[in-house]
Amino acid sequence: KVFFEGIFFVSNMSCLDALTSIIVIQSCDAEVYRPMLDAAGPSVRDYCGRHGYHYEAYVGIKRGFAPRHAAFNRIYLLIDAVKSGLHDWALYLDVDCYVVDSATRLETIINENPQKAFVFCRGKRDEALFDFNNGAFFVNLRHPRTLDVLTEWKDGFESIWTAEKLALWTEWSAGLLGAPGDQRILQGIVRSRLEQGENVASWLKVYDGDEWQRFNYSGPFVRQCLRSTGLDVPGRVTQIKADLAGLQSDI
Repeated sequence: KVFFEGIFFVSNMSCLDALTSIIVIQSCDAEVYRPMLDAAGPSVRDYCGRHGYHYEAYVGIKRGFAPRHAAFNRIYLLIDAVKSGLHDWALYLDVDCYVVDSATRLETIINENPQKAFVFCRGKRDEALFDFNNGAFFVNLRHPRTLDVLTEWKDGFESIWTAEKLALWTEWSAGLLGAPGDQRILQGIVRSRLEQGENVASWLKVYDGDEWQRFNYSGPFVRQCLRSTGLDVPGRVTQIKADLAGLQSDI
């Protein structure tokens, strides 16, 4: 285990011998959401250690200054992961995500989608391909579409969220500022490409129907304690700890 420059790594050398190198990434600010990482992160780190996956937790803010701005860290972290060339796939998990079934392997989902660049669970059940939740998603770091989409995501963020607008966004009120959050920007990119006639389904998968919780929400593998629960951060931390403690007591 190594900690430097706001990044906490757990690496199992056995993954160097694996056919596919996988990294799991989480990120948050150092103040408001750090307690959530402290609550949920150990389940993810332990899971990675069990299966020989790499784990990275970036604590800090890549661009901006308020705790909310750390939501955009995922864009830069995934671009770095592509450019490093060290791994084949990444699973990005928000810090309110935690692992409840350590027996399920990431390769199961990857092997179902070997030709996809991105794999998500659905968002609001409207069955549109651009309706997805980016709180937990897989990224094929070697797919030819991946860096292109991530770069468009970064450029969209930086053009929409100027320094002046970031200074106004210190709470979850992005919509009131007339600017979308990280998920909405990415959804907009996909929607625009669909409207232009691009065959997005060739490189993007969204689990829907009976599988809409495949690796998110209250699913059997990865769960996410969302803001939509109505709980504040301390309340969500308590909920995550209770859920994980309950799982341990059932073993």
